[in-house]
Amino acid sequence: MRISDILVHQQGPLKKNFNLKAKGMNLIYGPNESGKTFIIEALMKWLFHKNSKINKRGRPWNPYPTGWVKITGLPSNPQTEHIFEPSASSDLASLFDGVLSSKTDLSELLVVRAGDNLLSSPDILVEQNLSGQAMLKEVQDNIKAKTRKASISKNNIHGLLGPGLYKDFIEAKEKLKNIRNLKEEYEHDQGVRLDGFVSKVSELERQKSQMEKAKKYLASVTAKEISALEEKIKNLPSDSELIEFSDNARRLLECSRAVQNIQSEKKEKSRE
Repeated sequence: MRISDILVHQQGPLKKNFNLKAKGMNLIYGPNESGKTFIIEALMKWLFHKNSKINKRGRPWNPYPTGWVKITGLPSNPQTEHIFEPSASSDLASLFDGVLSSKTDLSELLVVRAGDNLLSSPDILVEQNLSGQAMLKEVQDNIKAKTRKASISKNNIHGLLGPGLYKDFIEAKEKLKNIRNLKEEYEHDQGVRLDGFVSKVSELERQKSQMEKAKKYLASVTAKEISALEEKIKNLPSDSELIEFSDNARRLLECSRAVQNIQSEKKEKSRE
């Protein structure tokens, strides 16, 4: 994501329109009261107008700064150029809703003046957005108190008394043991290994899938060939055209024979 174009109209300390076609890293410099801070405040209002903390940071300009800032590479449509201006219905942070795992409060980090940012409680923000502490605390709060007191030793769970999770674990463990015993008995009686049988079934399924793909490919090729033949058939002359062609050929042949007869008669006469 990058800023591609900035236009800030003349207002306040800005003595003329400011237009920047951004490429790579850009440095805006100038003497005091030349409009540098005004440009930054305009960008703050256009890009983060829904963030009250950032808006309060800037001066209350009247009229509102006008112009636009164009940004490319946004997650919603990376190829499209998005324009943010005073009348825009959404700001930059709203376009990241559902895309970023962290909260858009991190936008407060994007504006720094005099070495200070807008964060009032950075420790809380880091805990909520940049570490797993908040998630772990939420998971811990959702675990039952009885379960939190349990412990595991030598593959056994201790501290879970009565029905519940421990009972379900024991039942599942017993079912798994029974299934393994049945598997061993079947393999012994039939003289086969089910593991190898499963791999053979998987191989047959793979071959079946490849044959189905080949079948679809051949069907597609055949359909194209049939379509091409049908197109050639359409270009062939109709029955009426063939009859007309035959009649014309017959007349042409008769005319040719008549011409030959006339030429023969002329030759006979010339000899006499």
